[in-house]
Amino acid sequence: MAKQGVKRAEEATSIVIQDITIGQVTRGNQTIQTWFQNIKSAESSLNPNRRQLINTYFDVSIDLHLRSVMDKRIRAVKTNPFEWVGLENEVVMENFKAPWFAEFLHRLQERIFWGTTLVEFMLGSDGLIGDVQLVPRQNVKPERGLISKDGVSDAGILYREGIYVNYILQIGRKNDLGLLANIAPYVLMKRQNLADFTRYNEMFGMPLRIYEYDPNKPQGRDEAKRSAEEYGSAAYIIVPKGFADVRFEDSVKQSTAYAYDKLHEILNNEITIGVLGQLLTTGGEGGGSYELGKVHKAVEEAINLEDRLYAEYVINYPMKHNILVPHGYPLEGIHGKFKTADELNKEKKLVIWIQLLQSGAPIAEEDFYKEFGIEPPGQRPVVVRTGNSGNNTAPPETDPPKPQPPAKPQGGSPAKGSPQGGAGAKKLADLRAYYKLGSAANKRGTGAITLSYRNDLNEIIDDIIARVRDGSLPPGDVDPALWKLVSEQLFKGVEKGYNLTLAAAKGSDKLMLETLLQNVYRFSGFKNYHFVLQANALLRNAEGNVKAFSEFRADVLALNKEYNVDFLRTEYNHAVATSRMAGKWKRFKDDVAELPLLQFETVGDERTRAAHQKFDGIIKPLTDPFWNKWLPPLDYNCRCTVRQLSDGEVSTLNVNELGEPKPGFGINWGEQQVIFPPTHPQFYVEPEHQQQADNNFNLPLAP
Repeated sequence: MAKQGVKRAEEATSIVIQDITIGQVTRGNQTIQTWFQNIKSAESSLNPNRRQLINTYFDVSIDLHLRSVMDKRIRAVKTNPFEWVGLENEVVMENFKAPWFAEFLHRLQERIFWGTTLVEFMLGSDGLIGDVQLVPRQNVKPERGLISKDGVSDAGILYREGIYVNYILQIGRKNDLGLLANIAPYVLMKRQNLADFTRYNEMFGMPLRIYEYDPNKPQGRDEAKRSAEEYGSAAYIIVPKGFADVRFEDSVKQSTAYAYDKLHEILNNEITIGVLGQLLTTGGEGGGSYELGKVHKAVEEAINLEDRLYAEYVINYPMKHNILVPHGYPLEGIHGKFKTADELNKEKKLVIWIQLLQSGAPIAEEDFYKEFGIEPPGQRPVVVRTGNSGNNTAPPETDPPKPQPPAKPQGGSPAKGSPQGGAGAKKLADLRAYYKLGSAANKRGTGAITLSYRNDLNEIIDDIIARVRDGSLPPGDVDPALWKLVSEQLFKGVEKGYNLTLAAAKGSDKLMLETLLQNVYRFSGFKNYHFVLQANALLRNAEGNVKAFSEFRADVLALNKEYNVDFLRTEYNHAVATSRMAGKWKRFKDDVAELPLLQFETVGDERTRAAHQKFDGIIKPLTDPFWNKWLPPLDYNCRCTVRQLSDGEVSTLNVNELGEPKPGFGINWGEQQVIFPPTHPQFYVEPEHQQQADNNFNLPLAP
């Protein structure tokens, strides 16, 4: 295809890259001190020199976490198609789909991190841009507009003058040092932390070996040393027999290792915030609430938009006027912009909107007309109407398939105005009261409600809504996908509280976690049963008629929020608390000979419940039956605990005056090895579904 309005350049070769000697970049030996000195040198007002700072950048840029978040921000621009609005030259349009443009966008985004960036454009034999190359940063002195021939001296090319202006593009201001100037110290500290942790593992991660030798035997010590060196790199000492009694004091290894791990996490978080402006969209530890996730996502999108706007500025002004137009690109009066993923063509949009309308989604007609630039009909005759509002003189050409709901429920219709009605409404009310839903304590511990969990849950619930609607998920059945998702979230709480994963557990710890896992998975099956049962009850209104899809969907989503978000948060907190106590009880029993007493402790602040405060300070032997009834937690979101004592005054009290524990509590969590006891209201099923429950709803007791 012939070019349309594209002039052939007189010269189609590199004019800079081949004429310089690329300066050597040095990695390693970077510290906080060298970073600080290099920053001062680069910012010098009399003789700025960023050469050594580039060495720091090269050194820290190999950090995997930094590389990952940098790439994420770069991709936010590279993955958006770019178009010239109004351009009809097909050859030029195809040229901007060539690899060189993607490479240019990559270099343009790297300016954010490396500071002032120079890109050289190289023309192909057809006169169009065929490639771009980064001018080595260590050779560039942007404060002088100079590319050093050898990377050191001031002899070189003044790239802002003459023909170079039409081949070399400077991205960023001349004094721009980039984000790596701020991020480098965190990478260097993390590197030192990992080095310290490695040495710590070498010293304490492997057992210390002791070699004794006979001092009366010639070469005895040398033989012992040779033997020690041949058997690995673990630490060892060599002492004469009978020389001394060697003792080794235990160190708090777990807390020390935690300190290294925590510092590593903090430094990674600081790097992420520096690059992306937030943490939550990277799947950080612990996650967060849905609303918080939306805020973090909005921050990331605002940064990405800012990056795209800057890229559009560079392309539409310095690049277009200095590079493209002088080389014959017909772009005078043409504006380029990124086409974001949500800018669908109108045909695709129309299909999506009609599908939403036919599914019963509540969309205002005004929004529909505005989206497609159609003038509202007002009082004029309507030929074709999309939607069901008003007098519909022309129905859609094809009606959506009508669901076949289950038979009307026996024993009366749901109560009007209640999202559940009948037994379902009472069930929800009982659970709210049982969990103390809405209390301040219940809002703590959101580890179960991560963004990842939310996304997976939304997909599963949409499928459940469709299956309940068409009758393929009737009362008494369960949804395996929802069961698996909820089970895994709850067992994460168990592992968090027990401070040990099942995969890493051994011996009695492994047996304990396996027992708790089976309890959690069984509980999740019953929880799933009740959710599906009540979702089916929502299918019909108070008169027994099938609800409109939009109304039914809204009711199930409300039910889902209570069952699988609000209730799950409380259940997750409970799993953490009870498994933590089960683990502590196991350690208490191991140390009972030296520490025979246990003392009940409350937090003692203004949020401590009065019913729990009366237990504060009670001391009883570990073997006392008191702990079979009053081992915390005593209620949902209870913060009470127990500590082990070697000595103390045993409390004398009339246990009958303490009253009775809350139903579902009054349990020794370590002895009974249970998270959700059989008295939990979720374990109740309707009599006609008892057989399914006895068979655990055909669900396994382990993943």
